[in-house]
Amino acid sequence: MTTTLDPNRLGAAESSWRTVLLATGAVLGVTLLVAIGVAVVLTSAPQPRALLPEVVAAGLAVHSLGCLGALCAVIKATGVTARSLGVTRPSWRLLHLAWQVPATIVAAVGMQALVAALIAGGEVTGGRRLDTAIHGAQPGVLVVAVLAIAVLTPLWEELYFRGLLQARITQRWGTLAAVIATAGIFAAVHGYLIFVPYYLVLGFALSGLRVFHRSLWGALVLHVTVNSIASAVLVTSLR
Repeated sequence: MTTTLDPNRLGAAESSWRTVLLATGAVLGVTLLVAIGVAVVLTSAPQPRALLPEVVAAGLAVHSLGCLGALCAVIKATGVTARSLGVTRPSWRLLHLAWQVPATIVAAVGMQALVAALIAGGEVTGGRRLDTAIHGAQPGVLVVAVLAIAVLTPLWEELYFRGLLQARITQRWGTLAAVIATAGIFAAVHGYLIFVPYYLVLGFALSGLRVFHRSLWGALVLHVTVNSIASAVLVTSLR
C-alpha cells in the first residue's frame, strides 16, 4: 500500500514543535549574544562613533551567520531532512517568478505608501537608523553589510519561517492558517510599526510562494531580490 503526500505539506510531519522551539531559542540566543557583543565593544571603545559602521556591519554578518549555523545545527540534531524543509530540485514552476517577484514588490510598496499616506501624511519616519549607523563606512565594510542583508539574512529567515515554522503550522492547522500565521509573525518581528503593512504583504507572498512552488526556492529568490534592492537603496543613500 502506498501513501500519497500532499505536496503543500511536504515534510510537515518531520517538523515538530520541539524542533520549532529549539530553532526559535537558537535564533533568539544568537541575537542576544550579538547584541551584547556589539554593546560591549561600543561602550568600551574610546570613540564609539568612529567604530560604529564597522561594528554594525560585523554584527549584521555575525548575526546572520550565527543564526544560519544555529538553525543548521538544530535541523541536523532533530533529523529534519533538507527535502522536508523545501530544499528540493528546482522545477520549471520557478519561471513564474518573472511576474511574481515584481508583482509582490509593487503590492508591498503600494500598500506601504497607502498606509503611510493615511497615517503619517505620506511621510515615513523611523526607518533610517541603519543608514545612519553605517554612514561613513569603508567600501569593504559596506560589502560585508550588503552581503549580510541581501544574502545571509534571507537564507536563515527562509529556513526558519517557511522551512520549519510554516511546515509545522500546516500540519497542525492547514495551509491557509499556516500562510496567515507565518506572514503575521514575519511582519511582527520586523522593525517598526509603520512598516508592518509592507512586511505583511511580503510575508504573505513569501508564504504563498512556499506553497505554490512546493519548495523554498521561490520564497528565497523573492527574499534575496527584495533585500538586494533595499541594500542598493541603502548604499545609494550614503553617497
